[in-house]
Amino acid sequence: MKRAGKFTTGEFAGLSGVSKDTLFHYDRIGLLKPETVEENGYRYYSLAQVDVCDVIRVLKELGMPLAEIREYLEERTVPSLLELFEKEEKVLLERICHLERSRSWLLHKKETLEQTLKLDFEKITVEEQKGKYYISRTVNTADEAVWVKKAGELLADCEANGIRSSYGFGYRIKMRMAEKAAVAQQEGKTEPLRYDMVYLLLDERPETLSYRERKAGDYVVLYHVGDWRRIGLAYGRLLTYAKERGLILGEHCFEDAVIDGLTEKDPENYVTRILCEVIRKVQI
Repeated sequence: MKRAGKFTTGEFAGLSGVSKDTLFHYDRIGLLKPETVEENGYRYYSLAQVDVCDVIRVLKELGMPLAEIREYLEERTVPSLLELFEKEEKVLLERICHLERSRSWLLHKKETLEQTLKLDFEKITVEEQKGKYYISRTVNTADEAVWVKKAGELLADCEANGIRSSYGFGYRIKMRMAEKAAVAQQEGKTEPLRYDMVYLLLDERPETLSYRERKAGDYVVLYHVGDWRRIGLAYGRLLTYAKERGLILGEHCFEDAVIDGLTEKDPENYVTRILCEVIRKVQI
């Protein structure tokens, strides 16, 4: 006959929210044994063990190995439990922050892609842009291997400082280099693109990394669709647009990746947004 206040393995599994197989496993490894085992082999758990099972479940969800949970339970006291909870609370808060950053990244990517699909890539506009923070590495070369190395350094810095940019890598090029690329494309040639920096945009000012700021103001905005090696065609369009409207442009152009290898397999479908600051407008 079952003793008062005791529960069979099946009943206890229902109370604690774990399976019977899990309880058998916990028993085998010495993590949570039945409070009593009758001579006939019947196993009984007590109501108090439900709380123990809850602690096991929570610590397991936090990533603590079962062996460590067993060690804690064997020596548990109120002070040790409080110390453990304080430690695991910090771990949980860090995980929540990480998940919030991941969710923010996902939502921004989703919104950007949805907006991109609605764009007219042939259109060139002058748009007022908000200021943006960015971290960067100087490249000042046409060597792609250097770009990859510097981009890797940026990612490593972000990872070490708990920063996750929701933007793709961007590249800054001097206007005179963009002009050379445009002329070369018009002549059917390919001018090596000599960027002066690779960067990652950030929506918030980084607290632990040195940064630059792409200042707010009016920018000419246009898009290049396809392999970036033909981006000189887009710069040709940019220069023609500016000349026809009497726009004096800034010293640099920024290339923001909108659709890149992360979201599109075929380079011919890549989309790069080009921004160049409008310094002033002259009469023509």
